Amino acid sequence: MTTLPTQEVIFLNAADAADCAALALSDVRDWLNSDWSDSKPLTDEAADARAAVRKRLESIKDEIRELEQQLRSGATSLRNRR
Repeated sequence: MTTLPTQEVIFLNAADAADCAALALSDVRDWLNSDWSDSKPLTDEAADARAAVRKRLESIKDEIRELEQQLRSGATSLRNRR
């Protein structure tokens, strides 16, 4: 028989998933900042895409970190209500 997770565990698992998402965005940033092996410059379209993504990455990551904190706060409130 499978036991359902508690509300606190659900919130903590969701927070952990948000943390993973923020870390994945760091990987996106790192890849975009990597050197490449061919000597050709980026096309204008690729350069524009990279610039747009770089511009948005930090704000998206900040939003995810805020979401993670809200989830952890919710988990704490669930733990403390006992």
